Amino acid sequence: KNKRFAEYIFGILVVEDLLAILLLVGLTTVVTTHNVVSLPMLWAILKLILVVGSWFLVGYFVVPFFARRIMSYVSEENLTIASVALCLLLVCVAVYFHYSPALGAFIMGSILAETALVHRIEALVRPIRDIFAAVFFVAVGMLIDPRIILTHLPLVLLFCGITIVGKILITGAGAFLTGQSPTTSLRIGFGMAQIG
Repeated sequence: KNKRFAEYIFGILVVEDLLAILLLVGLTTVVTTHNVVSLPMLWAILKLILVVGSWFLVGYFVVPFFARRIMSYVSEENLTIASVALCLLLVCVAVYFHYSPALGAFIMGSILAETALVHRIEALVRPIRDIFAAVFFVAVGMLIDPRIILTHLPLVLLFCGITIVGKILITGAGAFLTGQSPTTSLRIGFGMAQIG
């Protein structure tokens, strides 16, 4: 996480998530209204900007203020509960506004990362993160039917190849065109390849 190219990868992932939400909202609006530029489309974009922007504004001003106030006397148990509760709260708010739960959790994680308690929170939440990661990968793995992959193996391999090579080339080229060195651009491209 301390390497420069990793920071760019995290930034790209955040932008991809926001653009994916915008695309999903936009495409849903286009399908329902049969019009590319419409009032519902503009309202959906404005709502996304207002909702996510207000989360960041409130989070960056309110959460760090309270973190500074309670930093000296909060116990590990209370800090763990408060951190997880804040993440789940923003997840519920995100779902209420029909956005990705991951977006809400990510934004609250970003907000908590700006507080003075970040090192304590990171150490306390690591076991919870590991449990959720294991459950997530097991749950996703259980949804995969190997027979379907074997039935369509040539097509699966083709799409995997296109995705991996395309991610490396497009992301690496984008990084290079924005002024990154060839080495950093290549690392960003290969770092994004498996995420795609």
